[in-house]
Amino acid sequence: MAKKRAEFRVYGIVQGVGFRYFVYRIASSLNLCGFAKNMYDGWVYVVAEGEEDKLKELHQHLKQGPSHAYVQKVEVEYQQPKNEFHRFGIYRLVSMSKFPVLFLSIFVLANFFVGNLQSKEITITPESLKVRIGLALSGGGSRGVSQIGVLKVLEHEGIEFSAVAGTSIGAFVGGLYSIGYTPEELEEIALNTKWDDVLTLLKEQERSELFFDQKVIQDRVLASLRFKKFKLVYPQALSLGWRFNSFIQKLVWKGAYYSDDFNKLKFPFRAVATDVVSGKTISISKGNLVTALRASSAIPLRNTPITFDTLILVDGGLFANIPVEQLKEFKPDVIIAINTTSPPLEKEELQKPWSLASQIINIFMDKFLKNATLSADIVIEPAIGKHPNDNFKGLDSLIFLGEKAGREQLPKIREILTAKKDSIIANLRNAIAREFGLSSNFNVIPYSDSSISLSKQSFVLKDTSSGLDFKEFIGKLDSKWIKQIRIFDTGYDATNNEAPKVVLEIDTFPRIKNIVYHCEIENVKNQIDTIIQNTIGKFDSPETRKSLIEEIKKLCAKSGFSFTKVVVSPSENSENLHLEITPNKIGKIKIDEKITTSEYIIRRELTFRQGEYTNGHKIAQSWSNIISTGLFSDVFIDFDVDTIASLCNIKIFAQERGTQVLNFLMRIDNERNLQGGVDFIHENLFNTGTRFLVSAAGGKSDFVAKIGLNQTRIWKTNFSLSAEAGYIWKVIPIFVRSKTSKLNRYESSVEKEIIGEKLGAYISAGTQIERLGNFYLGFRSEKQRFYDQNESSKPNYYNFYTLKIGLIYDSRNRLEFPSDGRLINIFLETPLFKTTSSIAFTRAFFQHSINFPIKDLVIRPTITFGFADAGLPFPEFFSLGGEDNFPGFYEDELLGRQIYTTKFEFQYRLPWKLYFDTFITLNYNIGSIWSQFDAIRISELKHSFGFSFGLLTPIGPVSFSLGRAFFFIKNPNAVVWGPIVPYFSIGNRLF
Repeated sequence: MAKKRAEFRVYGIVQGVGFRYFVYRIASSLNLCGFAKNMYDGWVYVVAEGEEDKLKELHQHLKQGPSHAYVQKVEVEYQQPKNEFHRFGIYRLVSMSKFPVLFLSIFVLANFFVGNLQSKEITITPESLKVRIGLALSGGGSRGVSQIGVLKVLEHEGIEFSAVAGTSIGAFVGGLYSIGYTPEELEEIALNTKWDDVLTLLKEQERSELFFDQKVIQDRVLASLRFKKFKLVYPQALSLGWRFNSFIQKLVWKGAYYSDDFNKLKFPFRAVATDVVSGKTISISKGNLVTALRASSAIPLRNTPITFDTLILVDGGLFANIPVEQLKEFKPDVIIAINTTSPPLEKEELQKPWSLASQIINIFMDKFLKNATLSADIVIEPAIGKHPNDNFKGLDSLIFLGEKAGREQLPKIREILTAKKDSIIANLRNAIAREFGLSSNFNVIPYSDSSISLSKQSFVLKDTSSGLDFKEFIGKLDSKWIKQIRIFDTGYDATNNEAPKVVLEIDTFPRIKNIVYHCEIENVKNQIDTIIQNTIGKFDSPETRKSLIEEIKKLCAKSGFSFTKVVVSPSENSENLHLEITPNKIGKIKIDEKITTSEYIIRRELTFRQGEYTNGHKIAQSWSNIISTGLFSDVFIDFDVDTIASLCNIKIFAQERGTQVLNFLMRIDNERNLQGGVDFIHENLFNTGTRFLVSAAGGKSDFVAKIGLNQTRIWKTNFSLSAEAGYIWKVIPIFVRSKTSKLNRYESSVEKEIIGEKLGAYISAGTQIERLGNFYLGFRSEKQRFYDQNESSKPNYYNFYTLKIGLIYDSRNRLEFPSDGRLINIFLETPLFKTTSSIAFTRAFFQHSINFPIKDLVIRPTITFGFADAGLPFPEFFSLGGEDNFPGFYEDELLGRQIYTTKFEFQYRLPWKLYFDTFITLNYNIGSIWSQFDAIRISELKHSFGFSFGLLTPIGPVSFSLGRAFFFIKNPNAVVWGPIVPYFSIGNRLF
């Protein structure tokens, strides 16, 4: 086994508790050489050399620590051995000279003692005087947002936690808090997040994450069944939780702290979940933090369980909705619990399946809740009332209620913390009295005799009525500037009243006068300068350094440099600091060998490369890209951060899903009546990422059947290729306009119906525009014919062969009721060649629609125009009319070769829901259609107004609309009005 050198930095209550002797015993038993040394700011420095496996075993012992110590975290760096040690020893605290531990005679039982042979001594660090406080954050859905308000109050009070545990929403709040987010930042996240989009059950993915060809398929799906090797894959829940996963990742990678050991976060953290295999509560202490937060909040039936090693995890609220027991491993002196769990739901509130599941959980966990609240020292319960746990409206009010509840509990919190602090000081005083032979009522008096060499602020401990009481003295000290307090026996003759026997010496931190730094990241230097200026003048304490490092790491993470390493050079008794700021880089990228999908399909979706700076946004985007292939039900991106080399090695795991999909399609409307259909899709044909599709859909007025192949990305490029063949049959009504008995009124009626038939193939190649569009070149070969439905004989087919070049760009967040993004559709179609039996035509088309959101109001202008020559056949005519295309006219009421329309829509999402998101829309339209280009007249423009009431439901949009058209005439000047045309539709459009 190769030899290595390891340097350990052990933080926590590790001085004055015999920790170095503990290290000596373990290191000696492992045949390691080196030393253990107390450092000036309360941590222990351990250097050891020996076999690598023995060093790792020592690392595990250090993390666990002896029973009388509290190890908060252990940092380790492995190096090549220097072979400078022959055995293991200890550095003394007084002179810092090394001596063999075999001469060490005794360690005093006090929790604050490190002794040596020359004199009795007790060392007190500010950390050892702190009251260790654990924070338990309950579940409760949206109600848990009030926990942020409580945190604001507690942090303002100066309360710092030694450990945090959370369940469900509590894990979300506690997890982000533990990686460096402030309560104010958490409040900003809560108030600015579109929670309905993050937690929706309607669509698993953001539409913007799909390529355009994927959008076309997903937009019209009613329901799907998945098969794996033609065996049905049963869904485990209503949602895979992809949107929530994506949301969490983007937040986690911007945090100041990251580690797969949750003890190394800003606050040691536990996410609490339930293992459905064993039925036990699991306190997750390591691994991927994103996965841990998802597991803790995976509501049964609503969210798919999370596979975590050999466990199948769901919401931790089943057994531990207030995770008090999970905090006890940290041995806190005080436990504060914030309870935001839901009261039982009323009968009328149990209509949704996830609400019923939540009620069952609430009933089941009620007895566990009572036990948890009894075990906590302080329970803070914001007065939220019956606010539903799935209602993410009015979150600012919930945060305010949390603040109010926190302030109301402050007197009790102060009382309990003061009592605990008094108990710690009393125990310390008794230990000092026993060790140095003082009475328990000794006082502290100043010492100024220069005959003894004392370089620090010094006091004498005496059995006297003068001076300060020890408790009062400790209470006046400020931990911000105290490095340590050393109490030692001077060895003076106790009969000499003038000579001090027991001296208390205060070692203080110096103030920081200057900070120099080296940083490779140019675009953050100005902000780092500001942080440094705000730090200069403060005491060089662990808290100051920790805050400085945290601010810089958070700044770098938000600027796209995740896991940045910030090292403060050792500067004992120095007033100058040096910072080395090293951005992390991507190391090795490994794909789990168990994944059967071709590795290049995963690698091409990664937006990061080996050797690049580690960027959390790119990591989250890569996760979304891999999920968007449709080949996996879940993806896990795990990290191994090498702090020495500043490298992030990445390993990608994935759960493959069935790639054979059966999509069911349905739409009902008042013009086409019932339409239905099915898609059969193989999403990974021959394991190449090629999509194979067979589709058939239609109703009594139309029918479409097609078969096709599509390669969204060819190999690792952004080029795409598709080929399809199909048949289309459609009834096209021909309308006539007639006058009515009322002046300036008209009615429209169907004069006859034309059947149009198309049979052909289409091949296109293009390049993807990110995931939002496609620039393409296509070849179309088609046979067509059209005829009157009442004709007994049918005409022969005519042929055409065209070349089509175009651009389609669609960044809308939804097809129906979009609130963001735009649509651009441009194409030019022209003859490729002409034969004696074929026709030829040229046409051009342009459409642009854009959404301008103003809170719940969306203003949507749309402009459309198209031109064609006289050769354009009837089945290819442009069309106007219908609920979505110029309301006031019936569908296909206006047909022609030239088209122009402009539409202005005003869409408003109502503040209340009719079970689902509810919208009202007003629109104004202007435009017309002409048969020939030279027939275009501005005076012939048509106008219309429309009104729509719509719901966004799990089966698609449901809308009820009214429209009315009008136009202007001259001689005499008048307005001619059409009929009020009603519309209704259920489901997405199929074509």
